[in-house]
Amino acid sequence: MLRPLSTARFVPVLLALAVVSGLPATAEETVFSQQSDGQTTFASFTTSTANQEAADDFYVVGDITRAVFHGSVPFTTTGPVDGVTVRFFEVGPDGGPGTLQAEYLLPDGDPNLTYDPAQPNDFDVVLSPAFVATGRHWVAFQVGGIAWYWWSADNLRVRDGRVHVRSGGGPWSEAISPFTGQPEEEDLTYTLYGTPTAPGRIDAITPDPAPRSGLVTIRGATFGGGGS
Repeated sequence: MLRPLSTARFVPVLLALAVVSGLPATAEETVFSQQSDGQTTFASFTTSTANQEAADDFYVVGDITRAVFHGSVPFTTTGPVDGVTVRFFEVGPDGGPGTLQAEYLLPDGDPNLTYDPAQPNDFDVVLSPAFVATGRHWVAFQVGGIAWYWWSADNLRVRDGRVHVRSGGGPWSEAISPFTGQPEEEDLTYTLYGTPTAPGRIDAITPDPAPRSGLVTIRGATFGGGGS
């Protein structure tokens, strides 16, 4: 169920061909993706004794219709879960999560929620209606009823904002490493699917100028798989 908060639309990424040609894509595709780096996890769950939440930012212009979140649970923990919550936020004045834009509440058994009750690590969520992304946003994901820990991504190579966390629905802040006392240089592991609605954005090409033959790195957004 979507709790309406504002007009929601979605903005995914384009394939390289679409970026070059400017042709619109019509089928659902990966518009943003970050893979686990295996470094650490961040608590993001609600139980009778805890309410922890983590969030990460992304850049997409398009309709986001589905999201898959990757995490882990303590050894021997099984489902079913009570449900899950997906929240999208504007970018706040400090660069972290700001105004809540949309909130999807999916109880266990909802046809738009898929996971393995025997190993409730990964959750596949269909967003109905789609979330209309217009650029940079923050996404938060919480599992209800069991302890669930969201896998980190991009260690020391953070894209835009670092992981943010909050307790009990309070204010957001950067996650702090218990080892260094400094902000965690991490993103989170998830994939967004949907339909891009704008051409890709190229921020940098390395090396520049590019050689006539050889490898180059293109960084930007909305041109497939997270923009790098």
